[in-house]
Formats: sequence, C-alpha cells, structure tokens
Amino acid sequence: LKDGLSQDSKAFFEIALAEETTLRAMKRPGEADYLLLTISANGPAGYADEALYRIAKNYWNINDHRRALEFIDNLYNRFPNSIRTNDAR
Repeated sequence: LKDGLSQDSKAFFEIALAEETTLRAMKRPGEADYLLLTISANGPAGYADEALYRIAKNYWNINDHRRALEFIDNLYNRFPNSIRTNDAR
C-alpha cells in the first residue's frame, strides 16, 4: 500500500502505523518493532511520537521497564507537547 507514496506524506505514515498493528496481530513483533523504530526516527510529529509511545508501551507490557522508560524519555524530550507525552505518564 505504501508503494508510490512519498515517504514524507501523512498517508505513508498512517499506513505504516496500520501495518505495525497488523504485524503485531500476526505475531510478528520483531518486524512490528522495527517498523515503529523506523517511524519514530523518520516520521513527523503526530506519527513519530505515536510510534515512540507504542514501542514504550510494548516494552512495558513485556516487563522490560528499563527499555520502556528510555523510549518514554525520548518521547518527552522530542515531543514535549504531544498528547502521547501525557498518556505516557
């Protein structure tokens, strides 16, 4: 679905986040995490912060709290005004 879309378009990142959800439902967490890391590094506000929030939540849910807190810290530092910053508290 992402083929033909500009990699800096909102549609590209919306599809990428939907793809992450699908990969996770298909029990492919490694690929899902990689996609979130890519989105968090390259995506604009609204998408990168969502990706950071999701990956922090996923690490928290598997009891890797140290790693989760690293992503939450990254979220706070990069996107202090994000709705997801408040959600991560």
